Amino acid sequence: MDDIKIWREEGWYIVNIPALGIVDQARTLKELKKELKEAIELSIESIIIDELKITGKKVSGLRELLTSAVLNRVDTSISRKQGKIIEASA
Repeated sequence: MDDIKIWREEGWYIVNIPALGIVDQARTLKELKKELKEAIELSIESIIIDELKITGKKVSGLRELLTSAVLNRVDTSISRKQGKIIEASA
C-alpha cells in the first residue's frame, strides 16, 4: 500500500487510500486515525463479504486483522514522511 497519501490543506489533514476507495479528513492526526479506522473497517468488511464471500465469525477476525495492518501502514507512512507528505498543498 505505497499509494497511501497524506497531506495538510487549509487546516485539515487529508488521507487518500485508493486501494480501499477511502478519502477522509480531520483537523488533527488523532481524529484522522479514529475516523480512518472506521472507514477501513467498513471497506474491508465489504470486501470480505461481497468480494470474497466469507461469512460468519471469520468476518470479524479478518476485518480486525486487516484493519490493524492498514492502520499500521498509515502510522508508518505518517512517521516516515511527516515533513515530506504532510504539508500544505499549492
